[in-house]
Amino acid sequence: MQEIVRFKPVAFQAEHRFRCEGGKLRYEYDGASFDVDVETMRRTGGSDRFPPFVSVEQ
Repeated sequence: MQEIVRFKPVAFQAEHRFRCEGGKLRYEYDGASFDVDVETMRRTGGSDRFPPFVSVEQ
């Protein structure tokens, strides 16, 4: 009988940057997802991709 996998172990790393640009607050967020081997606890590049997010104060 084949086991049905419903969840997979992953790790997530995020970087947040705040700075003042032209007198307005600028926020940048960049995140990366990694697959994790539960036997070795090593991470490898994940299949999920997230675009960078940028927000500037109006």
